[in-house]
Parts: sequence; structure tokens; C-alpha cells
Amino acid sequence: MRAIVVYESMFGDTEEVARAVADGLDSAEVVPVDRAPRDLMGCDLLVVGAPTHVHGLSRPSTRRAAVEQAPGGTRTHEPGMREWLGGFHVLPPGTTTAAFDTRLRKPVWLTGSAARAAGKLLRRLGHPPVIPATSFFVEVVNGETRLVDGERARAREWGESLARARRTGSGRGLGSGVPGCPVTGLQDHRWALRPSGGSTLRRSLRRRPARARARTAARTAGPADVAAESDQGKARIAERTGVVMTTDMWR
Repeated sequence: MRAIVVYESMFGDTEEVARAVADGLDSAEVVPVDRAPRDLMGCDLLVVGAPTHVHGLSRPSTRRAAVEQAPGGTRTHEPGMREWLGGFHVLPPGTTTAAFDTRLRKPVWLTGSAARAAGKLLRRLGHPPVIPATSFFVEVVNGETRLVDGERARAREWGESLARARRTGSGRGLGSGVPGCPVTGLQDHRWALRPSGGSTLRRSLRRRPARARARTAARTAGPADVAAESDQGKARIAERTGVVMTTDMWR
């Protein structure tokens, strides 16, 4: 069986993660996206990884900006992961896929996720990732990015878990079994919109931006709480959710 890890990397962090994932897979080909093959026949596992740029996969404009920040040039060049995946109409039957990204260690609603964007492209090709999109974190030190301590080891563990899923033919829910895997932060928030109360509501609201949280709080707080945006109603919502509402939040 053939496994291939295709990565896009500006400053080397995503490449480092890709090689660690390949180590966990034990036998995988690691290829930069600008040299990745267009013919994937015979590939039974495709893993894609990319840095998060402006909430998703890089674009030509963000890659040009990265080149300006890297005097020695970036690790990969054109095309980026968005264009490479977008160039496929179909993938070979039976191809299993997975996606990861690198990003700052902040809430996903603030940073976005290149892995989640790549997962959408893979789903459109009829090959949704076998395990949830996964992020590996970087930090900025003296103006340069580097992997947070422990992330390379976690990437290898993720690769090992992916290899197990590949052998058993099932990867559903696998990501949550990887130590430190931030799967929950990358899942969508449709469940947060279901009518609910108590601690479930508070947990869902904490995951969402302040404006959306305020609107959801207003819809679920009850008629007495939102009467004419009264000060008393705002106080009740703030007490229940921790969201201090302003007039701008209602626009």
C-alpha cells in the first residue's frame, strides 16, 4: 500500500510536522506541494498539510507576503495547496484522506483552519478525511515562527493513529484519542444553535465570537430578558453568559 504526505510550508514548520506524521505512518512518501504528482493512482492514503493563512488555505497574495518575510525564500512555491487540490476532478477510488495544519495557539474561530478548508475540498472530491482535521501549533519567537514544544512528538503520534485507522479500515472519532489533539476546537458549531439551557448553553456560547454569542443569548434568554434591550435584560444576559451587550452587537 502507498501513502503520500503532501505539504505546503512557508518557513519550515509545516514541513517539520509533515515529516513527523510520515515517521508515524512508518512508510510514507513526503512531497512538497509544488512537486506533488497529479496522478495519484495506486495511492491508498493521501495526507495533506498546510499553514493557516487568513482563516484558511494560502492564496497567491498571502504567499507573496510570506516571501517578503523570508529573505532566503519560502520552503514551497507555486502552486499552493488550495490550487493543487482544486486542480483535481476526482481522486482514485478507495483513496483515504486526512488533513492537518499549523496555526497559532488561539481559538479556531479567531485563527481559522487550513486543515478544515482542505477537508472541504477533499469532501467535494468525494473523499472526506477519515479523521477530524487536526492543528499543530506554532509560536512567534524573536520575529520567527517555530513549533511549540511537544508538537513534533504529537504529530508522530497522530501519524501512528492514522496508520492504525488505515489498517483497520475505520478512523471515525479517532482524533479524540490522540493525546492533546484539539479536535473539538475544529468541529462546527451547529450543535450550539440547538435550543438548550443551563451549562450546555454556556459551554456553546463560550466557543463563539462575542457578537454571535450575544445574538444567541438574546434568542434563548426569554421574553423578559430581551424586552426592548432594557438595561435589566442586558444585565441578565451578561450574568448568564458573560457577554456584556452593546448597541453595536444588534446591528
